[in-house]
Amino acid sequence: MSATVELWSEDQEFLNCKQAANFLGVSETSFYRIRMAQAIPFYKIGKQLKFKIVDLINYREGQRTSIGKATQSVDTSNSKIRLLGR
Repeated sequence: MSATVELWSEDQEFLNCKQAANFLGVSETSFYRIRMAQAIPFYKIGKQLKFKIVDLINYREGQRTSIGKATQSVDTSNSKIRLLGR
């Protein structure tokens, strides 16, 4: 017997942690790490953490990279990332 569970619908604005992890296509452990790095805003509703779908989409879009352009024009002058050998 198989059951299909709809994790979110178009009129749903917030997702819980498990739904948000599925939405991003990562494990719950990876999602926890992302959340602890404060990369995605969250809302505390009661005792549960909820995530806006719009915020998850913005996070996912921010993770997009363009390999050809990224290797040619990387500006590290204002970066907080320390490159090896610098």
